[in-house]
Amino acid sequence: MGVPALGGPATPRTPGRQILRDVVRLDRAQLTLGAGTRGAVGLAIPLVLGLVLGHPAEGAAAATGALLTGFVSFQGVYRSRAWAMLLTALGMGVTTLLGEFVGQSVATDLVLAAVGGLMVGLSTALGPIVAAVSRFWMIALLVATGIAGGISSPFGHAALVVAGGLLQTLIVVVLWPLRRSPAERRALARLYWDLSAYAQLLPAARWVAPSDPAPFAAAAAVLADPQPWALRGDGTAFRELYDEAERIRLSLAALAANRDRLDGWAPEGVAAIDHLAAIAAEVLAAVAEAVQTGRAVDLPAERVVALAGDAPPGLTPEVVGVGAHLRGQLRAVTRIAPTAAQGWHGPVRRDGRARPISLSYDALLTLRANLTPHSAAFRHAVRLSGALMVATVVSHLLPVERGYWLPLTVLVVLQPDFGATFTRGFARVAGTVLGVAVVTALLAALRPGPGLLVVLTVVLGFGAMSLFRVSFAAFSACVTAVITVLLAFAGLPGFSTVVDRLIDTVAGGVIAMLAYLVWPTWEAVRLRRSLADLLEAQGRYGSVVLRAYADPESRDVDVLRQARLEARLARTNAEASVNRAFAEPRPHRRVDPELALGTVAAIRRYALAILALHGHLPTASPVVTTRLDGLVDAMDATLGGLAASLRNGAVYTDRPALRELHRELVAATGGDRTTVLATETDTVVEAVDSVAELLDRRPDPRG
Repeated sequence: MGVPALGGPATPRTPGRQILRDVVRLDRAQLTLGAGTRGAVGLAIPLVLGLVLGHPAEGAAAATGALLTGFVSFQGVYRSRAWAMLLTALGMGVTTLLGEFVGQSVATDLVLAAVGGLMVGLSTALGPIVAAVSRFWMIALLVATGIAGGISSPFGHAALVVAGGLLQTLIVVVLWPLRRSPAERRALARLYWDLSAYAQLLPAARWVAPSDPAPFAAAAAVLADPQPWALRGDGTAFRELYDEAERIRLSLAALAANRDRLDGWAPEGVAAIDHLAAIAAEVLAAVAEAVQTGRAVDLPAERVVALAGDAPPGLTPEVVGVGAHLRGQLRAVTRIAPTAAQGWHGPVRRDGRARPISLSYDALLTLRANLTPHSAAFRHAVRLSGALMVATVVSHLLPVERGYWLPLTVLVVLQPDFGATFTRGFARVAGTVLGVAVVTALLAALRPGPGLLVVLTVVLGFGAMSLFRVSFAAFSACVTAVITVLLAFAGLPGFSTVVDRLIDTVAGGVIAMLAYLVWPTWEAVRLRRSLADLLEAQGRYGSVVLRAYADPESRDVDVLRQARLEARLARTNAEASVNRAFAEPRPHRRVDPELALGTVAAIRRYALAILALHGHLPTASPVVTTRLDGLVDAMDATLGGLAASLRNGAVYTDRPALRELHRELVAATGGDRTTVLATETDTVVEAVDSVAELLDRRPDPRG
């Protein structure tokens, strides 16, 4: 397995080029053949049973439930995934029954479109799992209204959809005991590969990493939802590997800071740090390989000896201290990794397990808070509801069969942000044109029997599941084709159906994209808030770390950890917001690209400096001077003022003289500008001043 690239925010591209790039992109690393096989089995069982029992249409109805529920299996990890699939299956039963009773009525279809659009749109405020569940409820409703009466009993139809969904859920869950925590292993392996890449790059440049907090966020989410049937103690071992990775990240950042200070005047120290970085890179890569494969850590004997050795003579106490900490951490992970590979009998951690998805009190409060035009989720809900109503009216006016394809396309294409909507729109149209044209024409020409329909459904279902994350266009082609084949169990289509479905798809895509343009939610408008949140969260983290230098031994580890997690989340959100904003048309960018990218880059330098200071805390001596509090107070005020300036557009002029306060701190702590505290706070001040300068020369947002 190769070392992953260390990420960061994208550079601006024209929206057209970005959309075209996303439409044609094939992410082969996201190919999920296992999920494709699992989904194909879930489709095959009801179809074969229906064929054997002489009820192919009923088998197709159950397979439809299995197919849609299978797509939800890409959400969540273990318990959260099972609950999502279970709720999807049960909810689709209810919406299918509703669609059967009210199908083909314009008035009731409009009401369902309005209410369903609001429900699906608002669900985005509750996270991707809830949004996916509600979306598939609505898809089942639209399909049921379009084929009402296809099965003699509406209750039977709904029961079959539920049964298919429950079968797919059972197939997912029953495989868990056969595999030893694959999600945890993948997440932790990626995390350790990322750390190994940082250690490899450490001698070359300081500011390259750790720049991507995504592996840590992903691993934390996975560990919060552990496999129910994992060996006892596996969860503890995985959590220990995660915690040690956090500590190693701090130590590497501190080591990078020391190298930066020594570079140019202490070649022996630089060489020693580079040697330790090379050892760390090899050890971390070996740990990543061991975690991923479930085997013991494979290290050369000389590396084992090096981990147990002492630091070379002549190094400063700070470098010796950080190096000793890093060696100890590396020894720890080489001991923990075999435990995770072989299983052990220890206490099972029960904290942090995912709870069932429900409309809890917190969810209700979240929905209530989003019932305002200022909320992106509310705007998306109103936009989606209106677009679905328009699509419903058009579907009844157009002289086409199976008009539900039109609102269904709107539901799939219309997303909360511009880039996703237009990427999905073009990809959906392109994929659907291919899928509908080829498969419908093939069915109309060959007139296959039920047996061949089963084979086609299973093969296409396998393709749809396998390509779910590879390419939305390819996925759209497969899923459109498989639904077309499933509907063929109720009657083979004629050639006119090809034209009808193409018209519905194109019309639905156009309606979705026009709806976004009529009432847009531009990410560039929200980007100011994301950048402001970033400044405030990083400021809180920096303040907690620097104030701990007054008495490092009494530092509150939990407070430090929480501040670091909040800062990491804010940086992830800000970088994602920058990427979405760059996918929007240039006239709607309310934040200058130079300001956005410059702010993210400056705060990355700030974050790495604070990480280095955090990493040195265990070996730091108390800083007995009020100058430290003065500098921290001034930075708090400056970052707060800059954040307010980003939010309201006002110019922040009354800034404290951070550079002067930094000089006073250095003088009060002995005047040595080469200490960790002096060099890293110098970087912190430089980063904050950079953001201030970017805001000073920003263009007037009012144009």
